Parts: sequence; structure tokens; C-alpha cells
Amino acid sequence: RSPGSSRPGPMPDCGMPAPPRSPIRVTAISLRRRPDRWRACEDHLRGLLGDGFDMFEGTDAKAAAGDDSTAVDRVAALEAATGCTVYRGWPITEVRDVRRCYTSLSPQLSDAEAWMSYERKVAAEWRSDRSRLYLDFFLRHLTLGDVGAALSHLRVAERGHAEGLSLQVVFEDDVRPSAEALPALLRQVQLFREAGGAGGLI
Repeated sequence: RSPGSSRPGPMPDCGMPAPPRSPIRVTAISLRRRPDRWRACEDHLRGLLGDGFDMFEGTDAKAAAGDDSTAVDRVAALEAATGCTVYRGWPITEVRDVRRCYTSLSPQLSDAEAWMSYERKVAAEWRSDRSRLYLDFFLRHLTLGDVGAALSHLRVAERGHAEGLSLQVVFEDDVRPSAEALPALLRQVQLFREAGGAGGLI
């Protein structure tokens, strides 16, 4: 299957029978502009599963945002192209917010230096067991890759839900599972179900 194809192949026989109208599907997400990664992933999974998986073209947020505009314009282009809305309500998300909130920072600092000063201030003024959590959540810039990955996984999940799948295993294109990995995962899912688990996402 060439990049762009999302047609599923036959379901793999992984030691756990699929319900008759709710099959198991193994899907790998990749981007059209990275045919090298697409082929490497596809070749690896075919060696394990034969045709029992499908390749799914992911959302390329970087391409959707374009290259020849300001950051604000790129976000708007991304939203228009993908139909999503990027949340902008974080208290501090850009360097200009750092300079506004921390007026003691020297205006001579570069953007990178100002941002690192902000991180150091938070780390110094918070308890060490809490500052790391805050830094990880609030001080991490959302990237185009983050948005594209989230939208890709959402689209795969929506497709599976619409088709009534009982179970869908989703990989990204850098995955190289061993021959034992998928059967082991499905055994754990079966144990979870037998224990009365009613999960939707692992």
C-alpha cells in the first residue's frame, strides 16, 4: 500500500478470536511526506503480521500550517485546514507573557534566555516535587507535531468507533514491536476483560 492508503487489510490472527461483527485491527500512523518512515514501518509490520494491519495517513500539521507567515497566521492556517481549535487560554505560553509577568527580566535577554530564566524562577520558588509537574504542564510549548499526532489518533479512534471495532491497536511509524509483543498485549486485554474491566483506551 502506498502512502495515503488507509484501506485495512485482513485482520491478524493473534491468538484472540475477534467478535464476528467487531474485528480487531492493527493500525500504524505515518505521514505522506515521510515515505522512508512509512515504508520502514510497513515492512516491519508485514514481516510480523502479513497483511493483517493497515497504514493510516496521519494529519500533517506542519504542512497544514505552512512556512511563510507569522506564528499567529500559521496557527490560524492550521485550524482552518484541520477543523480543530488550538487552545490559547494558558496563563503563560509565549515569551511575551514571560516578559509581561516578570518585569525584572532584563530586556537585553534573548527570547531563549528569558524563557530559561522563567523556568529557573519557577523551579527555585516551588517545592521540588511540585515544580517539575508545573514545568512539565505549563512551560512546554505545544508543537505542530503534538497537534498533528493528537488529531491523527483522534481520527483513527473515530474511524474505529464508526466501524464498531471491538479492539484497535494503534502504532506510530517508529514502532518496531517484536513477534511476541502483540500476542502479549492481547493476552493482557483479555485478562482485563475477564476481570470485568470496561475500558476504552489503554
